[in-house]
Amino acid sequence: MNPYLAILIDSFWEAVGNRVLWALLLGWSLVLIGLAPFGYVTERSYRLTSSDIDNRGQLMSRLAKGTRGQGRLAVVAVAKLLDEAFVDRLRQADDNNESQSRHPITSSELAEQLNQVLSSKELYSPEAFPTAKARDRLLPLIESAERRNLDANEAEELNRELLQQAFPLELSSPRGEHLWVGYAGFKIGDPLPVSRRQIRQFIEPVLLAGIIKFGLGILAVFVAIVVTSPMIPDTFSSGALHLLLSKPISRVWLYLAKFFGGCIFVLVNITFVLIGLYFIAGLRFDIWNLGLLVCIPILMFVFVIFYSVSALVGLIWGNAIVCVVACMLFWLFCFSLGVMHDAIGPQVEVMPQISRIRTIEGHLMTVDQRGRLGVWNEQFSIWQPAINDEQQRQARTFGPIYNAERRLILTKSFFRDPFGGLHAKNRRLAIIHLANDEASDASDEELSPHNTKIASDAPMSIKQARETPVWLADAGPDLPPELFDVVSLGETVIAVCRSGLFRLD
Repeated sequence: MNPYLAILIDSFWEAVGNRVLWALLLGWSLVLIGLAPFGYVTERSYRLTSSDIDNRGQLMSRLAKGTRGQGRLAVVAVAKLLDEAFVDRLRQADDNNESQSRHPITSSELAEQLNQVLSSKELYSPEAFPTAKARDRLLPLIESAERRNLDANEAEELNRELLQQAFPLELSSPRGEHLWVGYAGFKIGDPLPVSRRQIRQFIEPVLLAGIIKFGLGILAVFVAIVVTSPMIPDTFSSGALHLLLSKPISRVWLYLAKFFGGCIFVLVNITFVLIGLYFIAGLRFDIWNLGLLVCIPILMFVFVIFYSVSALVGLIWGNAIVCVVACMLFWLFCFSLGVMHDAIGPQVEVMPQISRIRTIEGHLMTVDQRGRLGVWNEQFSIWQPAINDEQQRQARTFGPIYNAERRLILTKSFFRDPFGGLHAKNRRLAIIHLANDEASDASDEELSPHNTKIASDAPMSIKQARETPVWLADAGPDLPPELFDVVSLGETVIAVCRSGLFRLD
């Protein structure tokens, strides 16, 4: 084994002494130096931006009523501090009853007006905000407000909390700081609409996955393939072997030794880049993600797969250009397989794992890992959709919740975006009226406007059963934003949200 070990060591030193390696390391160093000044720029601030307004239409409606002295005292107190010209626009928009998408007042204008309220020292009063003193954190600020010695920063903090109490569903929770992406201390663009916690929880995994997959996973690997492609052809070219070897050895072992020598070349580059990214992300963005370091062996594995194709083609044809072309064709083949898998996969029935199961009035109902609500179809022995599924991707489903007194099933599905928000075409709870099943089975009359069962005794195919929902759902009350869960307490349905508990009527 000594000759082959000598070849492997020689390959390592050949890589270390290779000018191309040092040129690549220099190039990666320049990239890392260019990325290093990026970082967060933070300012302590309770001011609102357009992204802090969760429900513009409802906020405008409540403010318009507050300008007329209607609604809660807290809303009226806020409305009194708005500009007169803005009050006229609010009333005009409310009187015209325009749809939310056609409101003449933008979220930015609303945020600007509410920011003027933040600077006021006259907003707080015990009558308008009777529960404010229940929060220990606000007591010192309230005492200062009552003594009329609030400074500007304290007034802004107190008023932001009071605004949140007045509009718990219309405004996002106060973060206490504004966050920008900056370069060398200079702010870039507008403040980020998310907090550090949301970045770590939702954006960081998506961002790092994109960098690894599309940046290093494609670009870096192909750069490595281009650089290492001449190694095998040069080793086995005519007249090269007798200069390298002093005695005959196995060509197979020679091939493997040079192959692993090329892997060492790439390992040095990948390790250097990922360690650099790890420290830049940690020192500049406070993202100490060990997943970056775990990607070193993963990217090496990806490189070995492509390099094995390059090395084999180089051994057969002895041409570095052919090696690179063969790797590109192999990558296109793998990419095409991935696209076909994504296109055909949803059409192939792969039963996801069931996460919840219960029986409601003889109906066996489940919620699977994809968030789909299903009902067992005994005729075809399949899970049939319970209601029309508007979500075509991974969803989170609340329910099914059963109301025995009214014979209702309550449910709602949302899909989760990378920022952690739950979204749907609307936020209305879906209500299934089981009482209408009996009416639909008892007569063949046309379906009523209320929820009725779609399925009938008429035969249908398995394909139709998989695509046809069992029930049509009525639209119920709107669910509040920042929803954690929907639970039932007896006959009462409670929505658990970041801003509190809400009883659904």
